[in-house]
Amino acid sequence: MNKLEIYRLKTVQWLWKRKLGLRIAFNHWRARLRKAAFYALMIFFTLAVMEGFSALFFHYTSDRFTFYDFDNYVVPAGQTSKLSKYYDRQIGWVNRYDTKYGERPRPVKYDKDIMAVYGDSYTHCDQVTHSETWQTYLAEMIGKNIYNFGVGGYGTDQAYLLFRRNLPRVTTKLVTLALIQENICRTLNVYRPFYFPKTNGTMTKPHFTLSEKGELVLIENPVRNERELEKLSDPDFIRKIGAGDYWYNQAGYPTLSFPYMSIFFNGHFWSQVRVLLGDKVIDDITPRPSNHNSLWKSGHSRLMFALFDRFVKDTAAVGSTPVILVIPTIDDSMHRFGTGKNPESFDIIINYCKTMGYNVYNGLDGVMASAKTEGDIRSLYIGHFSRKGNRALARGFFGYLKSNGLI
Repeated sequence: MNKLEIYRLKTVQWLWKRKLGLRIAFNHWRARLRKAAFYALMIFFTLAVMEGFSALFFHYTSDRFTFYDFDNYVVPAGQTSKLSKYYDRQIGWVNRYDTKYGERPRPVKYDKDIMAVYGDSYTHCDQVTHSETWQTYLAEMIGKNIYNFGVGGYGTDQAYLLFRRNLPRVTTKLVTLALIQENICRTLNVYRPFYFPKTNGTMTKPHFTLSEKGELVLIENPVRNERELEKLSDPDFIRKIGAGDYWYNQAGYPTLSFPYMSIFFNGHFWSQVRVLLGDKVIDDITPRPSNHNSLWKSGHSRLMFALFDRFVKDTAAVGSTPVILVIPTIDDSMHRFGTGKNPESFDIIINYCKTMGYNVYNGLDGVMASAKTEGDIRSLYIGHFSRKGNRALARGFFGYLKSNGLI
C-alpha cells in the first residue's frame, strides 16, 4: 500500500469518526432537547393550570378584595349631578340637616349649651337614631345641649375646617375634636376613591400640608363649584388631582388582569387577606389595614399634631375649652382586651396631647369599663358604635369631664 492509499484510508477513517462523533453528539443533544422540551411543556402546563385557577378564584371572589382600576376613579357622565346635594367647596361635603346650625338633630333641647363636637362618622354616630348617639346620652347626663357636627368620611382636617366655619356663630364652653386613629389616612387624601375605590362618597376635599417652618398650609378643594363636579368624569382631571394625593401615588393595589397569578405576590392583597381571615371587612374604616400605625409613627403625624395645635389655639382664643377625644373602633377595643395595652397609635396621640398640656380622653377607657368579655365588646359595635356602645362612651367621657373639672 503506497503512501497515497494510506493517506486516503486515514482520511476516510477520520471522516467516518467525525461523522460518527457528530451523530453521537446530535443524538445526545436531541435527547437533551427532548428532555428540556418535556420539562418546558410541564412547566407551561403547570403555569397554565395555576393561571386558570387564579383567574377562576378572583372571578368569584373579586368583590371581596380591592383592585386597581383607574375606571373606578372616574364618575360616569350624568351622575355627577347627584353629588351636588352634599358638595361643599370649603370642606368637601357636609350634612344638610334642617337645624339651627346644621348639626345632627337632638331629641331633647335644654336651656343651656355646653359643648360642640366635630369629627367623622363615629362622631356623627352612624347606624343609630338621633336619640341613641353618645352626644344625646352625654347631654342627658350633664343636662345641657351638645351639638353634633360629625360628618361621615371626614378627615381631621375637614373636622377642623367645619369647626372654623362655625366658630363665629357657635360658641360653647367646651369644644371637642374627636377622631379615630384611621383619620390620619384621610388627611393625606384629596379624592376619596383614591383612598378607597369602593367608597360611597365620590368627592374631593381640601387638605393641609406643612410649610418648611411646620405651619399649616391649606390646599383648596380642586373642585371649585358645583358645575365643576362634571370634571370628575374627565380622566385627565382625575390624573391631575392624583398628583397631590398620597394614596394615588401609594396605590399598592393589584390589578385584576392577566397574569392573575401575580396578584398572589402583591403585598397589599395579603394585607387584605389577613383582615378577612380575622373576621373583618375591607370598608371605609379599614380600607388599607396596614397603614394606620405606620403613618402615626412617620413624619405624617406632624400634620395631625399641627391640626391639634391649631384647634386648641383657636378654641382658646374665643374663650372655650378644647378637648381631644380618641374614639376606639372594634379593632382597637379587641386589641386592648387581648393585650391589656392601647394600640400604639393611641399612645402616640395621647402622649403628645399630655406633653402639650391638652385635655385628651382615651375612649378605650370608657369602652373597657363596660366590657368584661369579648362578647361584651362585640355588643358595643354594629360596625360603628351600637346604642350600648354610645352609652358606654358617653358614660366614660362624662366621668373624665367631671373628674377634670370641665363640667
